[in-house]
Amino acid sequence: MNRTISTRTGLLAGLCILLYTLWLQKSGVPPRSPLVLLRFAFVPAATVIATVFLYRYYAGIRFADLFTHCARTLATLVVVVLLGDILALLLLSKEPFTWGALNRTLMFSVFTYTLVGLLSAFLTSLLFHNFAKK
Repeated sequence: MNRTISTRTGLLAGLCILLYTLWLQKSGVPPRSPLVLLRFAFVPAATVIATVFLYRYYAGIRFADLFTHCARTLATLVVVVLLGDILALLLLSKEPFTWGALNRTLMFSVFTYTLVGLLSAFLTSLLFHNFAKK
């Protein structure tokens, strides 16, 4: 299986999430706005795009391999977002640095993106495995 597909897609999706988050911060959108939740839509989009690219090269793939591919995309995405959130907390935050703020940022990023990503990876793998067979 081609591992660069999942890595590149996860990297691009993670960078898109970081750019969107930075745009939200710079435009003054309140933290409770529905626009903030839109950044989680990048995760299922990334798994679908990675799966479409994978199916272009490997049509007869098993469900476990497909789920592994989506999980690899998710892992790359989470690492990029985690590093970006840490840098944003350290460099762009208006409040002084505290270990509690770092802990909240880490837990929020890891938990939410992993939960959304694993759910979307499972559903994408299931749908493509059952309906995209040639």
